[in-house]
Amino acid sequence: MYKKIILFLILQYLLTVLLLISFYKGGNFYEPSETSFIFHKNYLSDLGRTAYFNGERNPLWWMYSITLALAGFGTILFFRLMSRNLRIYQKYIVLFFGFLAGTGLIGIAVFPVDIYKEPHIMAGSIAFLSFFLALLFLLLFSFKTNTRLQNALLLLFVLLFLGYLSVKFLVPPSRKSEDALVIKVVAQKIIVTSQLLIPVFLLLFLPKEQGNKDVL
Repeated sequence: MYKKIILFLILQYLLTVLLLISFYKGGNFYEPSETSFIFHKNYLSDLGRTAYFNGERNPLWWMYSITLALAGFGTILFFRLMSRNLRIYQKYIVLFFGFLAGTGLIGIAVFPVDIYKEPHIMAGSIAFLSFFLALLFLLLFSFKTNTRLQNALLLLFVLLFLGYLSVKFLVPPSRKSEDALVIKVVAQKIIVTSQLLIPVFLLLFLPKEQGNKDVL
C-alpha cells in the first residue's frame, strides 16, 4: 500500500507536467513571444509561473504547484520507506535529508518563481542538495547489507551527480547568457529525471529482482 501511494505521488507529477507542457504558451527568458515550451530553454518552474514571460496570466500555474507539492510528500514517504530497515542512527540521517528534500519541493510549489524568486531558488537548492545527500547516505549505509540495492543506487547516484557537475562547471562565465541558460535548463532536466527514476526504479523493479522483503 505504501509503495502504491508513493508511486502515485511521483508518477502523477510526471503526467501532469507532460500535460502542462502541451498547454504552455508563455515563452522563455530570451524569447517571451514563443508560444510553446522549449526543452532546452524553459525550466520546469516556468510551468508554475503565475504570469507568462509575455505578461499574460497563466491559468494553470496552480496545477503545477499542487502536483509538485504532492511529489514532495512522495519524496518524504520514499525515504521513510527505504530507511526503515537501517540502524537507528542511520535511519534518522536518511530521514532528515529525505524530509528536507521533500520539504524543499513543497517550498518550490509554494513560492512561484515570478513572485518569490529568492525563496523559490533557495527551496530548489535545499530540495536538490538534500535529495543528493539522502541518496548518498542510503548508498553508504546499504554498502555491506544489500549489494543489489547498492549497485542500483550507485548507478542512479552517478546520473544525479552529473547533473550537479554540469551546473557547477559547464556554465559559462556570463551566467546570464543564453548558452548558460541552456546548460542550466538541461541540467535541471537531468536532475529531476534522476530524482523521478530513483524511486520508481527501486519501488517497481528492484523488489521483483530480489524477491524478498528486506528492501521494501
